[in-house]
Amino acid sequence: MNDKDLLEKNFAVDLEELLKEIKINVYTPKLFISMVKELGHYHATKKTIQKSNTSGYLKLAESERLDLCIENLVIKEEYKSLFTNEEIKLCKRRLGIDTKDIF
Repeated sequence: MNDKDLLEKNFAVDLEELLKEIKINVYTPKLFISMVKELGHYHATKKTIQKSNTSGYLKLAESERLDLCIENLVIKEEYKSLFTNEEIKLCKRRLGIDTKDIF
C-alpha cells in the first residue's frame, strides 16, 4: 500500500466517524452514503465538494452544525495532499475561513 492509498484509507475511517456523528446529531445523509457506496469515500467527497449548497450542507447549516460538514475534514492538514488547492480554498470559503493568505 502506497502513501496515498494509506491516506485515503485513513480519510475513509475519519469520514465514517463523521457520518456517525451526523446521523446521531442531525440527520441521515442517505444520498451521500449512497455515493460513498458507489464511488468510495474519497471520490464521493471530491464530487460533493464541487457542488454548491448541497442539501446536506444546508441541513447542517440550519442545525448550526457546520462542524460536522465534510469541508472540515478536507481542510485538515493531514488530508490536504488529497485535494487540490482550489478544493481546499472552496471548503475554507464555505466555512468562512479567510483564504487570501493560504497558499
